[in-house]
Amino acid sequence: MEVFREEAHRLLVPLWQAVARRAGPGAGLRVLGAFTEAGEGLALHTLAARAGLPKSTTSRIAGQLTDVGALERLANGDFVVGLHLLDITSLAPRGH
Repeated sequence: MEVFREEAHRLLVPLWQAVARRAGPGAGLRVLGAFTEAGEGLALHTLAARAGLPKSTTSRIAGQLTDVGALERLANGDFVVGLHLLDITSLAPRGH
C-alpha cells in the first residue's frame, strides 16, 4: 500500500500543482469529469458546458491538463483523456 501511495503522489502532485495554480483542483476535476465515454473527444465549448465553467477558464485548465498529459488535443482541436491520466487511474486499488 505504501508503494501505491508513493507512486500516486509522484504522478498526481505535478498534475494538481499545474491546475491549482489558477483555478483550484476542483475546477480541474470538473473538466476531467466532463468526459463520459471512453475515447470521447470534446470541443472546448462542450467541455466548458459540461464542466459548468466559463469557456476561458476551461481553455486555461484544459491547456494545463494537456501540458501534464492528463488531456491530449486531437488534430481537429477536440480534447480527449490523456494517457498520463490513465496511468494514474491504473494505480487505484481494486475493490475499495
